[in-house]
Amino acid sequence: MEEQQELLEDQSEELTGNNEKLKELLQKSQLQAEKLQTQQEELRRANSELKEQAKVLRLSEEKLQVQQEELRVSNEELEDKARILEEQKKEIANKAKELEIANKYKSEFLANMSHELRTPLNSIIVLSQILADKTDNSPLTEKQLEFARTIHSSGKELLELINDVLDLSKVESGKLDIVFETVRLRDVLESLDKQFRQIAVNKGLEFYTYIEEIVPEIIITDGYRLQQILKNLLSNAFKFTEKGKVEINIALTETENNTALNILTNRMIKISVSDTGIGIPEDKHKVIFEAFQQVNGSISRKYGGTGLGLSISSQLINKLGGKITINSREDKGSIFTVFILEKPISDNNMNSTNNSQANKKFDLEKEYEELGKRPQDSKKNMIAANKNFIKPDINKINVENKQKKSMLNGRKILVVDDDMRNVFAISSLLEENGVKLVISRNGREAIEKLKQNADTDLVLMDVMMPEMDGYTAMKEIRREEIYKKLPIIALTAKGMIEDKSKCIEAGANDYLTKPVDVNKLISLLKVWLYK
Repeated sequence: MEEQQELLEDQSEELTGNNEKLKELLQKSQLQAEKLQTQQEELRRANSELKEQAKVLRLSEEKLQVQQEELRVSNEELEDKARILEEQKKEIANKAKELEIANKYKSEFLANMSHELRTPLNSIIVLSQILADKTDNSPLTEKQLEFARTIHSSGKELLELINDVLDLSKVESGKLDIVFETVRLRDVLESLDKQFRQIAVNKGLEFYTYIEEIVPEIIITDGYRLQQILKNLLSNAFKFTEKGKVEINIALTETENNTALNILTNRMIKISVSDTGIGIPEDKHKVIFEAFQQVNGSISRKYGGTGLGLSISSQLINKLGGKITINSREDKGSIFTVFILEKPISDNNMNSTNNSQANKKFDLEKEYEELGKRPQDSKKNMIAANKNFIKPDINKINVENKQKKSMLNGRKILVVDDDMRNVFAISSLLEENGVKLVISRNGREAIEKLKQNADTDLVLMDVMMPEMDGYTAMKEIRREEIYKKLPIIALTAKGMIEDKSKCIEAGANDYLTKPVDVNKLISLLKVWLYK
């Protein structure tokens, strides 16, 4: 009985333990079920998110496909544009080449046109000057002498027009050479004074030139082009001034710092050309610097001109690294001011053309007040022309002419030119001065004439000739030892800058441009015949 009781107790305890384990397992099972339910919920949400992401991805893929299609279309358009651009590039390159060729032909045409125009013009200018200069025992009446002077003046004006058109063409085609060199500003003033003094006298105008003492004695610039600019400005000043005065003033002025342009100085040379003439309306200040433009373009205008001078001057000063400004009002006169950088002489970069902008304004009436207050002393290098017209001293002229003739009398000169008009003009001039002439029509004939005339003192050699041109002839002449020191002066009608160096390289001692200036020719002959 007791054993059964113990067995039951043991079974009861075991059953209790099993129940506890079962309960524990049940709890664990419930926890796992809850955890599984949570995971299932999370998985459901994840699946939902994945479905949403799959939907978004599908939409993205569709959008990407659309973008790819758009990109394909865009690429095709870009390829088309690139092809068109390449074609345009080739077309532009072809046009640029055509333009370059056209500019070349244009320059060559204008140079040749200049040559063709200068050739007959040479005869007109030389012969009219010979007639106009006749003062002793001349068979011409005073009226006929006046006609000759008018022809000579008109010929020179035509020559200036030819030069202006040629210069404008060279500037536009980029063929204009700028040669920087040392230039004495006082020499520039003296040269301009000589050119315009008589004009001032004839018009009854006062003409003053000033240079401030602080201005450098020498500057670096293209002296020929600077004179060309100032000559244009002075020509206009005298043309448009009926009474009062014309003045040119050289000063030194400060400008803005130009360290960015590697300029070693911030000072500029200021050259002002002022007049008391008709003035220029303010609305015309810009247009007058354009080619073929004038303040008054009507056919009834009082003052003539082509309108080229200021356009060329403006472009030339830009080439020199400077600027022109204008201050003018109607009936109040005009002031044109040229600014040029004061380049130090030690500056090795003489070919640089750094553009500097000087934009100073001046009070016109104040400027003229100052003009009247300036002291009339020699330190300012003031030169004034007499208002009254001074008649030439005929006796003095006769003496000078006789002196010229005596210096050239009996000298033998070989004239080489294929144009008989030029030969006639130059021969007439030289015969007037007692020169013995030998005439040749081309380079080959010139060499033969030299052999036949061993006592030839000088050669005037035209450059453009048939059979053998002047360059070749001069080289052939210099090869002979007996002609090494024979003076040769080259004559050309082209007037291009490179012509002089070509002539010198070919063997010429000096160079003259047609139409020949009579006084320059006589002076050169005296220089080389008595060197």
